[in-house]
Amino acid sequence: MENLSPRPLNDELTLRDYLRIIFRHKWIVVVSILTVSAVVAFALKMQTPAYVASVKMLVSAVKETQAPNSRDITARSEANVTQSEIVKSTPVLERAVRAVHLDKRPLDNEKSYASPLRRNKIESEVKKINERLNKMSAAQKEYVLFRRAVDTLQRNLTVEPIRGTNLLLVSVSDFDPLVAATLANVVSRSYVIFDLEQQLAESATKYGDLHPTVTLLKGHVDQMTKTLNGEPLNNIEAIGPATVKIISQASIPTRPEGRSKKIIFALAGFLSLILGIGLAFVFEYLDPTVRSPLDLGKLVQVPLLGVIPREFRRKKILDDDEKTSSVSYMSAYHELACQIRYFVNQKGLKVFLFTAPDVGEGNTSVVSNLGVCLANDFKKKVLIIDAHYHQAGVHKNFDNSVSPGLVDVLSGTIALSQACKEVVSNLWILAAGDKQVDHGSLLDSQRMADMIAEARKDFEIIFIDSADLRNYRDTVSMGHFADGIILVVSEAKTRRPAVVAALGPLQSNNFNIVGTVLNRRTFALPKFIYDRV
Repeated sequence: MENLSPRPLNDELTLRDYLRIIFRHKWIVVVSILTVSAVVAFALKMQTPAYVASVKMLVSAVKETQAPNSRDITARSEANVTQSEIVKSTPVLERAVRAVHLDKRPLDNEKSYASPLRRNKIESEVKKINERLNKMSAAQKEYVLFRRAVDTLQRNLTVEPIRGTNLLLVSVSDFDPLVAATLANVVSRSYVIFDLEQQLAESATKYGDLHPTVTLLKGHVDQMTKTLNGEPLNNIEAIGPATVKIISQASIPTRPEGRSKKIIFALAGFLSLILGIGLAFVFEYLDPTVRSPLDLGKLVQVPLLGVIPREFRRKKILDDDEKTSSVSYMSAYHELACQIRYFVNQKGLKVFLFTAPDVGEGNTSVVSNLGVCLANDFKKKVLIIDAHYHQAGVHKNFDNSVSPGLVDVLSGTIALSQACKEVVSNLWILAAGDKQVDHGSLLDSQRMADMIAEARKDFEIIFIDSADLRNYRDTVSMGHFADGIILVVSEAKTRRPAVVAALGPLQSNNFNIVGTVLNRRTFALPKFIYDRV
């Protein structure tokens, strides 16, 4: 004969368990992906593509400002970092702004290159600026626009010393690639002019305005000033006599700066997936309820007798046609019925008390469907006693009346054989009975013991459906009349501490807890994944 004794659960997490957590909280993962993707998409739409053009410059630290027959080589006294700050200084940038009339550009210049979503924000910002400008005089307005152009250029300008060299990389970003290249060239030349002017001031002070060196420097300044239109220079003009020299001029960039939006969006999608999975495990960790057979097995040191799927929780018992069309239903209760039959045949148990840690766990439904399965499939003569008088429900599952029932039998107003009603072939129920009678004293009495003893003679299996252990003490009282106790736990509803608390009084009375039933089980993993992991 096949050994159907319950086996303990393996408490090691498998790949299937990890996947189950992810799929159980799949909406958290989905919401994370959608939220992050939406935020990134919005940010990308609000970001206008900018082009960067760069000029490479050499800080030579040698002033070639001497007239013929005279050379004064002076060591460079300022580091490249200092030169970087000079490039971004106000005199250099103001000259560049004036040269290309940057302050005359339309305030909504970005609008021509921006997305429709970004254009709305630009229009709003420009409107506010114009409102302030309209309150100013012409001179004030001109000054504000000039300073705004200088500040904008300063924000879009970066100067980076190239490590290990005397080179500087002067870069300017703009929405128009042609403008970006022009500004980079103009700023670098403005920087060269600034350096020449410093040499000119020093030489004029030292030699006088008529000295050949001063005259030579003035010529270089004038010549370089003419190139502030951003047009390309020949190599000799670019190098020049200044201590800072243009090594390579800016060319028009062909691609916007930064990574491709598609790459950014794909990376955001991947990171949002990781975030969603992380949140799924966080929510799983913080969830205090029993979420799986493994969870239940870690809490209680008793076997798991069966698992009842959530989709088969019904208000009434399924009829034969429904059961025939529900293979999963038949499988779940058939397996549980096999476990009960094992206890009956191998252990000699007959009376089983079904209870739950808290209200609403579904033990009444489990008892009713299990009774039908044993009566139909195994032809066992089964009696279900509804001792859950607080919320009597067994009679409802079979479209029967609540009275006469258990209380009426215990009070002596009707015989057990008359109160029991056959609702399915081989299945009888004893409803809760008259609610007006004091149930508590009757359930914990010799009459209850005598009635159970009488029922043992007429039935092969007896199920007692009792109240939950948290709110009522009747279960502990009736535990003395049962051969075994079965604890029904509802997935995603029963809290772990409630399960532990429920076992306390049962164990302290040395009751025979034969096992647990995990009710309303959900199967988060799709079947094609479940079959492969």
